Amino acid sequence: MKRTFRIIAVMVTCLFVFAPFVGAKNYYVDSGAAKGGNGSRQAPFRTIQQAADAMQPGDTCRIRGGVYRETVAPERAGTAEKPIVFRPDGNEKVTITGCEKVNGWEKVRDHVYRAKVSMDLGHENQVFADGQMMFEARWPNAGGVEPKYLLQFKMAVMDKGTTPTKIVDDAIPEQDWKGATAWVSSHKRWYSWTGKVTGSGPGYVEVENNSDSKGNHVCKKGGKYYLFGVKSALDTANEWYYDADAGELYVWMPDGGRPGDRVEVKRRMYAFDLRGKSHVELRNLHIHGSSIRTDKRSTNLVFDGLRAVYVYHSHRARRRYGSQKKTGIVLSGTGHVVRNCEIAYSSGTCLALDGRDYRIVNNYIHDGAYMGTYAAPVLFAGGTRGHLFSHNTVARAGRTTLNTGSLYDCLVQYNDVSYAGYLTDDLGLTYGNGVEGGNSELRYNWFHHNVADSHNMGLYFDHGCKNLIFHHNVIWGVDFAGMINNQYGNYLLYYNNTVADGRNSYRSTWGAAQDKDLYACRMFNNVGAAGVAVKAEGLETGSNSWNYKKLREKKFLTPGTEPVDSAVHIPGITDGYEGPAPDRGAYELGGPQWEAGHDFQNPPTDIDTTRSLPPRRNLIENAAFYAGHLDPWQMVGENVKVISHFHSQWVTDGRAMMGGYSARLGKGRNGVWQSVTGLKPETTYELMAMFRVEKGESARLGVRDYGGPEKHSETVTDNAPNWSRRTLRFTTGPGQTSALVVLEKNSSGSGTVYADDPGLRLIGE
Repeated sequence: MKRTFRIIAVMVTCLFVFAPFVGAKNYYVDSGAAKGGNGSRQAPFRTIQQAADAMQPGDTCRIRGGVYRETVAPERAGTAEKPIVFRPDGNEKVTITGCEKVNGWEKVRDHVYRAKVSMDLGHENQVFADGQMMFEARWPNAGGVEPKYLLQFKMAVMDKGTTPTKIVDDAIPEQDWKGATAWVSSHKRWYSWTGKVTGSGPGYVEVENNSDSKGNHVCKKGGKYYLFGVKSALDTANEWYYDADAGELYVWMPDGGRPGDRVEVKRRMYAFDLRGKSHVELRNLHIHGSSIRTDKRSTNLVFDGLRAVYVYHSHRARRRYGSQKKTGIVLSGTGHVVRNCEIAYSSGTCLALDGRDYRIVNNYIHDGAYMGTYAAPVLFAGGTRGHLFSHNTVARAGRTTLNTGSLYDCLVQYNDVSYAGYLTDDLGLTYGNGVEGGNSELRYNWFHHNVADSHNMGLYFDHGCKNLIFHHNVIWGVDFAGMINNQYGNYLLYYNNTVADGRNSYRSTWGAAQDKDLYACRMFNNVGAAGVAVKAEGLETGSNSWNYKKLREKKFLTPGTEPVDSAVHIPGITDGYEGPAPDRGAYELGGPQWEAGHDFQNPPTDIDTTRSLPPRRNLIENAAFYAGHLDPWQMVGENVKVISHFHSQWVTDGRAMMGGYSARLGKGRNGVWQSVTGLKPETTYELMAMFRVEKGESARLGVRDYGGPEKHSETVTDNAPNWSRRTLRFTTGPGQTSALVVLEKNSSGSGTVYADDPGLRLIGE
């Protein structure tokens, strides 16, 4: 009887464990199968889409080796218990491509062949030979056929007599260049742009000026450029030209041989369309010449072991700072996982993160922004929040390697970020402007080798950045500065970083039109081989070792030197130190010799996502009304709204500080309040906010429920269109661990008050 009971118990347990997958099916696909298959192993479908149409939650599509020329759009979503899975059958290589083969070639002249083909993607047309991208016919020639020449190509140089609409260079071949396009990286070289050639003559071409209105990037002597897009420029191996009027493609193969069936042209933008889909998993697939499409309704997608190459291409760069940024694989929605993937080769961005709560772990992402725009191999795009970005290698970019423009409440750790600046100047291995931060934490990363010709930096957070924590990062292979932030900035915390190279280990001297202000910014326990340059009010410093010349292997301290056992203890940052006190810098002698970057052979496990929570961080949640949201702030009165007003660092009268959002307090008495928890009893804190107050109105800070009487700051009156800071200190009562803070318009008129960038920091320890 007991034996029978145990068998029944096991059967019941198995029923509960395996019940979610009862009825799940395997569908098989083989590109070489006969028509009319039913998806069984014996009679597979010919296309992945046939399986995608049939699959139900819990089903798996097993794809046999081969090339699949389609965009797969699943008919249904999976569930958390029953995901829909696309994967190879066994270890076979499966490639989903956006390309089609071109045949019917005829020889035109030595090495050059022609075929009839329709290429209808315009500026996004792309041609491949043997799976590798070819260059659109250009002068000067790129210089080689390997993928490295996407970023390391030859450029011509503008000569004396160049104007914003005329490039002068005696080396320009004498031919009719009208109808070609000029790629321009000139003057300040913050970004590159393209413009049509409108005329030409001996030693010059006339171009349309697509630079910025201030002339920062106009054609000028010393500027760099190349010309492309005319048939006469087809003069070397690995080039192509498309005659759209005749529908004819001309190629010169990389090896100078016949094209045969080796040439493909891009026809589709996407390998998978997962808009509105949830719990779909793509595993161990190859994606070529195409991307993956998602939208805000997409949730909990998993990309594991993908090799996605040539995820985006365009030869056009006309939107200046925004050109080609949200391209490549753009992840929108919530809860996605990208792990163990290689994502590479994009004229814009390789991977754009545009949503919430992603896990991006153990990936190799490289060779992005080869048009030299503000795109990057990895972009934290608008609306980003809550991501884990861990153990990735991000390398090789026309501009910055890791674009942190919309970093918010993210954890960026154990990443190897390198080789920025191939095509532009004045940039960092990371870059963000007006970053709201949300106490994002960048820790245990390597940032190295910025190859830009000038102003090449490591960690670079430009004007108006706030609420960011940098600790235990190592920076080398830069010339201008290891760590830099322009002004204003607030609540930027630099702890235990190591800078091995650069004229400045840390620099903050420029405020554009903004105040030279680093309110509540802190720099402690850092080590740098050079000194620092700071011109600002508010930066708190201590326990740093500058001009330290004894770093070993660009990273490690020498025993017995000043930084050893001399750092101040910072809870959450230096816990677990060896010896009588922590060491300064990123590596503790005798402590873990951590490494950064991806490892496909030994993927990381047990990733620690515990946040450090140093006590001097900004304690207010959603301190800058990020992405237009008010939560968890509560309204006082009826006329409260979060508004957006994005502007540059040269604007001082905006309706929001840099970052783009503020709280508008309208007609009557209005305000916003938030209950801040986790405070320490009998401890002093300082509340801060910025106010812009129209004529006849007034605004102030307030605090109550902290263990003492209600307090208010001095008021701000009639300062619009300028901004003014107000601060308010209070000390919590015995046993009190919370306080209610208020930003209020305390006048009752019909005018408007704008409040922005509030913060609360510990003072009393």
